[in-house]
Amino acid sequence: MKLASENSEHPHGKISQKLLNEIETKFFVKQGFASAYLEEVASKFDLTQINSIEELYKLTPLAPIHWDYALSTINRGRFAAYNLAPIVGSSLSHKKYLDVGCAYGGYLIAFREKGFEVKGIELIEYLARLGKINCRDHGIPEEAVIYEDFLEYDLDKLGKFDLVTCNDVIEHVQNTELTLKKLSMCLSEGGILYFEIPNKNHIPFINKDGHFNLFGINLLKHYTSLVYLSESLPDEYANMKKDFPKNLGKGMGEFFDIAFYVDWLEKYGLSVSVEIENHLIGDLEDVPQMMNEVVNSFNDFYNNREKYSYFVSEELIENYFQYISELSKDYLRAKYYGERKQFLKKYMTSFWTIIAKKEVSDQSSNQNKIKIIKQMGIKQSLKLIKQMGLRQSLKKYKQMDQKQSQKSAYGKFD
Repeated sequence: MKLASENSEHPHGKISQKLLNEIETKFFVKQGFASAYLEEVASKFDLTQINSIEELYKLTPLAPIHWDYALSTINRGRFAAYNLAPIVGSSLSHKKYLDVGCAYGGYLIAFREKGFEVKGIELIEYLARLGKINCRDHGIPEEAVIYEDFLEYDLDKLGKFDLVTCNDVIEHVQNTELTLKKLSMCLSEGGILYFEIPNKNHIPFINKDGHFNLFGINLLKHYTSLVYLSESLPDEYANMKKDFPKNLGKGMGEFFDIAFYVDWLEKYGLSVSVEIENHLIGDLEDVPQMMNEVVNSFNDFYNNREKYSYFVSEELIENYFQYISELSKDYLRAKYYGERKQFLKKYMTSFWTIIAKKEVSDQSSNQNKIKIIKQMGIKQSLKLIKQMGLRQSLKKYKQMDQKQSQKSAYGKFD
């Protein structure tokens, strides 16, 4: 796919230097990227008079969510790299990294700082363009960002990777099973897949979701959620139509329980672990207040339900009562019957962190060990041979020893 040309100047003139300085200091992004981003999303505002991030975030209701998310791209990437450091190890030179849905490129920058060879793929044109600018600002070739649809892209062109991330993406895709399958296929043996998924049952996300600040949108099916968005936030819906002109459905996915993702990843041959500690919000004593906020939001929706299509309001109301009923039962079990841990995982965790690994096959494992034996020499490798415990490996060892002796007599041993 081809990218549109970069904008060179904000329609209202230059952007306030004070604002750019504050953005660079807070978010560690270069001013080239910051300018390009603001030119893209805030072209209808006069930014020559905006001198602080606080003033910037007052321009639209969703600016504190969307604009802060975009500008913090490198910070979020560095946080992910920090969390993954104990898992991927310290020897990172020549290891390959792929970010699926790389957007603004912050993860590519953060993992390049750690020594990875980086590559990203992005479906949305303006995000890919901004990602290229951000990477270029940090000395990464623009070619590292591929403007393509991951689900349609030839994986042979991508290659295999030691680490693949897919954060804040999986809830937007149309075909979740195919996405998980292709993510698994991108991994080299021993490779790691890391991504975070919003928890559809998280109580504050029912009150206001993390994308549009809408009550109850997480409770709706895919098509219904699109209609609900169009009737609640027509400007945001119009932006989504612009991003996905050929298939609007690609902008909105569907939320599933954590077991759904784990089951599919295991089906594709990965070993999976789920972590919640970094995203626990509150405890049992906070639940009544959270529930009250949800009830108040529902009452506001119900009193204004005539604004929405009949099938939207009916589906949301029905699913809301199902959710509240199940939440109330689970809360009582957590409070009086010792099921606190299960409740916190289901309702008080904002995001699930999934780490899935493609295990090394026995054949590849033995080949790696034999390679080490070859490098170590005969005497030093005896202990390792015993640890392998495989007759076939011992046989291979003897063959190598004989071959090495013959090579020593006739020439260099490669």
